Amino acid sequence: MKKIISLFLAVLMIFTAFSTVLAYAEGTPGEIYTIRFFDENGELLATREVEYYGIVKAPENPSKADEINENGETVIYTFEGWNDGNSETIYHASTIPVATKDVDYTAKYSSTVKGESQSLMAFIRSLFARINIIFEYFYRIFNRKTNG
Repeated sequence: MKKIISLFLAVLMIFTAFSTVLAYAEGTPGEIYTIRFFDENGELLATREVEYYGIVKAPENPSKADEINENGETVIYTFEGWNDGNSETIYHASTIPVATKDVDYTAKYSSTVKGESQSLMAFIRSLFARINIIFEYFYRIFNRKTNG
């Protein structure tokens, strides 16, 4: 089991480093990029002007009102993160890639019918997202110390 966890962590670290290297290859040093954050309905929540390879600060997490579905059950929405529309990746505030181009992020929510228990897959996705946040945090700290 320890070998599997070690292998998983190594692959995750390599993926994070590789995606950061690819992000660094884009953009123009000295350029200012516009990063916009939209709610699910297209409402502009925030705009950030960020220098090339600068850290993007996400706005506070938006919320979505609970609804009653056609069966009369309460549907609860939970903010999952931000999506750039180019992939299925959901970014959390601390894992949004550095600025290398203009990007629009859209809020993504998950839904649960009140009283349902969390599925195993939802739990695993949540766990992987938290692990990615931790690796990204330490990578940024390490990168700051080695680059300046």
